[in-house]
Amino acid sequence: MRAVAWSPDGTRLATADDRGVRLWDPATGRRRATLTRHAGRVTAVAWSPDGTRLATADFGEVLLWDPATGHHQATLTGHTDWVRAVAWSPDGTHLATAGSGGDIRLWDLSRVDHQTYLQVDPLACLQWADSGIAVGGANGVLVLDLAYRHPQRR
Repeated sequence: MRAVAWSPDGTRLATADDRGVRLWDPATGRRRATLTRHAGRVTAVAWSPDGTRLATADFGEVLLWDPATGHHQATLTGHTDWVRAVAWSPDGTHLATAGSGGDIRLWDLSRVDHQTYLQVDPLACLQWADSGIAVGGANGVLVLDLAYRHPQRR
């Protein structure tokens, strides 16, 4: 198992491993769907805040899904290494992704484009909040203030 995420309402569970992504009904333990578009190891998974979309990641790509139908919606490319973490903005309009080489990309999902926000230390995880993005890696935590694009090491 490489990643696991609860849906915002707690009624679904997404798991990711070397064989793909599975959506589960935790109340019954039954698998609801298998998402199979990834070519190999899936390294990250995250539900949108409203639970209507799912982001999954592998080497160089982030895939967006409709978890209700299991249909692939879009592929975000640009990373040149493993995507280690994905996080939705609180309003669900943007996605932050972190590559193992230290690049953070912010994706505007209304246009499905991106910009590289910052090159930092090798990354392991990230979390988005109203005030900014917290990024964790080998050298501690970095907080990115999106209003001023000013990183602060914690």
